[in-house]
Amino acid sequence: MGRYLIRVEGRLSAGLTSAFPSLHVSHHARTVLAGDLDDQASLAAVVKHLEALGVDVTGMHRVPGRAGQVETADSEVSLHPEGA
Repeated sequence: MGRYLIRVEGRLSAGLTSAFPSLHVSHHARTVLAGDLDDQASLAAVVKHLEALGVDVTGMHRVPGRAGQVETADSEVSLHPEGA
């Protein structure tokens, strides 16, 4: 399992982000999806799904972090939505 950040161009609507229920979404200058994915195939499936939705992926990388959190250049992203 790995923890990944996937940055995409623009702000994704709630409808688009609902297609990725296992990933936390935050909006800064770009939309950031962050979460734990089981393997490279899972990462590839997310990227393929984003592309099928017409979303431009501008970057992605594996990041270290304690369970449920990752650090981004923009801010710390909690992988657990508020109240969860």
